[in-house]
Amino acid sequence: MQNFAETGIMPEEMLFNDSEEAIKRFTGLTLTNIEQAGLKKIVSEIYKFQVEQIRKKNETGADIDYVPPVDEAIARFLSEFYDISEDKRKWKQLFELSVNKDGSREASGRVKEYFRRKQDEAHLI
Repeated sequence: MQNFAETGIMPEEMLFNDSEEAIKRFTGLTLTNIEQAGLKKIVSEIYKFQVEQIRKKNETGADIDYVPPVDEAIARFLSEFYDISEDKRKWKQLFELSVNKDGSREASGRVKEYFRRKQDEAHLI
């Protein structure tokens, strides 16, 4: 298979690592084993979809719908584990709330507490 630079397909392991890091940054969560397994499943599905889209484009020359894979993984993860709408605008609004006063992109205390509480309520810890 061609490499990432040639295809635009993010390798599965890179997609998982980037998604996990982004979730931690946006929510303050350290993912539990259950959440990591769920994220790996989501990432695997996104990766397979990307590969199929590129294959179709190569065979037919048709334009494909491109969704940034990390954005897709975060949206699906938050929807599945925290019942936050998969609508990317909704989780991006949450991200905007998590920008600290100094402009850093780490989750604010309020956002971290929300997700810790949700994680605890779901008995994921």
